[in-house]
Amino acid sequence: MKRLSYLSIIWGLVCSEALEAFIFPFLEDYFKPSETEGKCHFIVELLEEHSPEIGTILEKGERISIHSSDKPAFNEQGFYLDKGYVRYVYNQLTKSVYIVNYFTKHIKILNKDISMLSRDGIRVTRDFVKVMIEKETGAIMYHASAVMNSNNEGIIFMGDKGKGKTTLSLNLIYDYGYSEVSRDRIYLQEQEGKFTVYGWPTYYNLTYKTIKNFEHTTHLFPTDYAEIDDTTLGRIHSKLQLLPSQIGVDRRVSSSPLTYMIVLLNKNESADLQDILALNCFTPQDTYSMNWHGLQQDKQMSFSNCLNMFDRLKAFPNILFLEVDEDIQTTIVKLFELIESQKGVIT
Repeated sequence: MKRLSYLSIIWGLVCSEALEAFIFPFLEDYFKPSETEGKCHFIVELLEEHSPEIGTILEKGERISIHSSDKPAFNEQGFYLDKGYVRYVYNQLTKSVYIVNYFTKHIKILNKDISMLSRDGIRVTRDFVKVMIEKETGAIMYHASAVMNSNNEGIIFMGDKGKGKTTLSLNLIYDYGYSEVSRDRIYLQEQEGKFTVYGWPTYYNLTYKTIKNFEHTTHLFPTDYAEIDDTTLGRIHSKLQLLPSQIGVDRRVSSSPLTYMIVLLNKNESADLQDILALNCFTPQDTYSMNWHGLQQDKQMSFSNCLNMFDRLKAFPNILFLEVDEDIQTTIVKLFELIESQKGVIT
C-alpha cells in the first residue's frame, strides 16, 4: 500500500504497478508520498475483476450522479444501493463498481478494464480527499488558476469559463518565469491572517486556438486545422485534456502564499466582488464532484466555513480587477501595471 498525503489528510492507495503508471502522473504534483505512521483517513483499493453485484445494484438501486459534465464522455451517471453501512455504486459510463464501507472508510473499485479502473481510481481518490479536507481543515475550494513568481508571490485568477485563466497562467509560465501552482481549482486556507493557496489535481483543458498560439503546444495542433483562422478556431469549443509534462510546463509548485487575487472581466464588464466570490466557491460541492458517496459534511457547517472565508477574502487588500483584451500581451502589460500600482514592481 502506498501512503499519500495532502495538507493534513493521509490515505492509502492499493493497486498494481500497471495502474500506478496510469494514476500517479496525474496526482503526483499535489498528492505526495507520506512517511507518517498511523491510521489512514481512508483507503482506496483497485481490483482488476468483475463485480457480481452489478445486477443487484441495477435492479434495486436508485439513480445517482457521479460526475457532472457537459461533455458526454465525462458525464458519469449510475446507481447506488445501501446495505447497512456499505454503499454499492455502479458507474454506467466506466462500468466500475465502487464499494464504500462507512465504518472503515475502505473503498474498493472493481473493473477488468484497466483504463477505466485507473480513471475511477483518480476520481474516487480526489472526491474522498475533498470531503476529508473540508471536514477537517476548514480549507475552501475555489474555481481559479494560480501561479507564483520568483519572489514567491502567489497570484490567483478568478473568473468564469472562457475569461482567460489558463491562457494568462500559461503565458506567465512560458514567457515570464512563473511557476504553476494550480490549473483550474485551488484550496484556500487562512491562518493568523495569512492566506495560503494549495494546488489541486486537474488537467489542462486547452482549446485548439490556445494550442495553436503557444510554441510549447503547437506539436499537438491537428494538421487538418492548419488553414483555419483564429476567429473560427475560437468558435470550436472542444478541448484536449493534457498534463503539464505534455505541454512543457516544467516549473511547478504545490502551494504558495496568496499575494494577489485577480478578477478577470470582459471589456466594459462591471463586476460585483461578492457575486464572484459566491459563484466560484466550490465547497462542499464542486460542479464536477458530486455527493455520490454520501459523505459531504453538514450543509450548515459547510456554509458557515464558506461564509467565514467569504468575509475574510472581502477584506483582502490585494484584490484587483483586470479587463481581458483580445491580445494576450496587452492583457499581461495591464496586469503588471495593476500590480505595480498596488505595491511596486513585480518580477
